[in-house]
Amino acid sequence: MCHKILFFFSSFLFVIALFASSASSAPRACHDLSRDGGLPNKDGRIISKKITFHKNSKKYPVRTYSDSENSGQHTSEWCFRYEVENVGKKDISNFYWGLGGIRVDPFKPGRKFRESKVKATPILYDPLDRPSDIYAFKNLRESTRAWMESKNLSQATHSKKYYIPFSAILSHASVDPKLPDLLKKHNLSESPIMSFDFSVPGVKTQLLQERINGPGYQLFVSSYAMREKNQAVIHTTISAKGSASKSTDYYMPSFTALTETKNASDLKSYSRFISLFQELSYRPRKFQPKWSFVTTIQIDKLKRGKVFLTNHPITLIHSGVKHCYRVISYSIFALDFGLRQCPGMEM
Repeated sequence: MCHKILFFFSSFLFVIALFASSASSAPRACHDLSRDGGLPNKDGRIISKKITFHKNSKKYPVRTYSDSENSGQHTSEWCFRYEVENVGKKDISNFYWGLGGIRVDPFKPGRKFRESKVKATPILYDPLDRPSDIYAFKNLRESTRAWMESKNLSQATHSKKYYIPFSAILSHASVDPKLPDLLKKHNLSESPIMSFDFSVPGVKTQLLQERINGPGYQLFVSSYAMREKNQAVIHTTISAKGSASKSTDYYMPSFTALTETKNASDLKSYSRFISLFQELSYRPRKFQPKWSFVTTIQIDKLKRGKVFLTNHPITLIHSGVKHCYRVISYSIFALDFGLRQCPGMEM
């Protein structure tokens, strides 16, 4: 019990240190839009680019922003901050930025509708400045640039830039040779995935955090995993606040599905989880200040004794506008859901 109390207390202090510290002590990449009003067009490590979509002889410009910096809490922990604003004068339907983890339909113009997402996550290698596709009107594609994590398997064969206890970057085929076929069937990401070895007694992961700002609401997501005797326990908490939060419908099927799952050791359990995710994708939740999701599973029911760092979509629907965000959390499945799987939204 003592180690649980200490871990909860240290996690609480870490939340304060990262997201509630003074502006002078926390890196800007770890701030959110509600604290500083949004990233500027140019300053330091900020990558900002204006991109214009063209449809029926009309122009629809947007500007993307990206920043990244070490959190100052752990050598392996970095903040990634993504923002996007419709800088034109007309709504943009089905705006989609995969790397930023932001999807909006319709995306309204003006600074007050700027979308912002910041996450704190462990990484093994320094962030990379890379091209990033953005989409609008379903079939229009343009390219921007942004900071991204590196999950290059060729790097994983060499010494790690940063040390994360009990972690490794794995291909899905190394998790299970038939898993890539299942991913293709359901149009899920086949990118390498970070894993944690829970066959080792006493394993605890770093705390994952994300803060999302949209028009009239804020979401805060935190997740950690730890081994307790012969079980792996994953705690994920989602909090909501803001003027629009109480009249918003929330879709978060993967977190509910995880709490109802007791086996992740074979591909049949993977298929059942995907089916449950799809079923729950049509069931919205009404507002509450905080949701707590706890997944408890026997170690021998994990695939290769692993817990994974994965992405899950959360959709918010308010006044006819649909906002979907891809958020990080720990999971017993090596499944990365993307914005194409946004619950309550058609692709």
